[in-house]
Amino acid sequence: MATILVIDDYRTNREFLSKLLRQNGHQLLEAADGVDGLRLARDAKPDLIIADIIMPTMDGFEFVRQLRSDPAIAAIQVIFYSAAYHEYEARTLAKRCGVSHLLSKPSEPRIILQTVNEALGLPVAPPSPAPRAEDFDREHLRVLTDKLSQKIAELEAVSLRLRALIELGQAMASEYDPQRLVNLCCHEARKIIGASYSVIGLLDESGQSIRFFEMCGIPAGTHPSQTAVERVLLHRLLAERKPLRLHNPGGDPQALGFAPDLPQVYSVLGVLIVSPTRPYGWLGFRNKLGADEFTEDDEQLAVTIAAQMAVAYENIQRFDEIQRHASELEQRVQEHPAGPRPPNSELG
Repeated sequence: MATILVIDDYRTNREFLSKLLRQNGHQLLEAADGVDGLRLARDAKPDLIIADIIMPTMDGFEFVRQLRSDPAIAAIQVIFYSAAYHEYEARTLAKRCGVSHLLSKPSEPRIILQTVNEALGLPVAPPSPAPRAEDFDREHLRVLTDKLSQKIAELEAVSLRLRALIELGQAMASEYDPQRLVNLCCHEARKIIGASYSVIGLLDESGQSIRFFEMCGIPAGTHPSQTAVERVLLHRLLAERKPLRLHNPGGDPQALGFAPDLPQVYSVLGVLIVSPTRPYGWLGFRNKLGADEFTEDDEQLAVTIAAQMAVAYENIQRFDEIQRHASELEQRVQEHPAGPRPPNSELG
């Protein structure tokens, strides 16, 4: 019936949507990030795009902005498909960039198909028959308790965010490669906080040089002065020893002391990755999605993620030390094998 492009960095999410929509007669294309999705959109010109909001290399807002700036593909309908705890960000971004349809993860197949049909202008399921008196009373009660329903939804969003936080902690605790640990934390923390991009750096033993570094959400070809900015923020975090939360309504990077050729920066959040004995590095976020600035809740979440990161990195260091001692012991045994045992003396 229609060609639909699904853009999501999680393969499981892409497979679920593709299978569901193929079963209903649609042709599916898949992309793992916004850059590939934009290329596919220009090549295939699909009838509909279903896009996650927080993706590698390009978030959903930037994806739609570039989509709308190209006359050949500007008219393609877009559905935002994002985690339930990003619903506020999703609705705000959708309003800003002209996206009229939203789906939360997870959504029931019936809701997904209904939203897809609405976006494509296809017939949707007929309305339900007029409610009976008892059904009307039940609906009336639901309307009267709408505020309570909203509070429950907010609590569910908090629960989902905490679940994501726990899952990230478990994943980091089972990782023994420091670079993979940095990549994992950078990618997942950006999703949990809801930022345009994130950055993480770990220092070497001297504390003067960066040993491991990763940025997520930064478009290809980012100006090298971006890394210099991160060093400035690290020095400020080390000097003040407390989280850094900045609001810059105009977006001018120079207002924050950054280079003028950098992309616009509306908000900044930074926290140290630190143990009781020493700092290991920093975790930073730029441009809160769907809002003008990062919140106190975002700051607390970032501090928690950084604490989990510090413990995971210390565990890796201990593991490496144990492995090194074991290797040295094995080498000594090989270099100095035990001599022949003396023969047993005879009795008598």
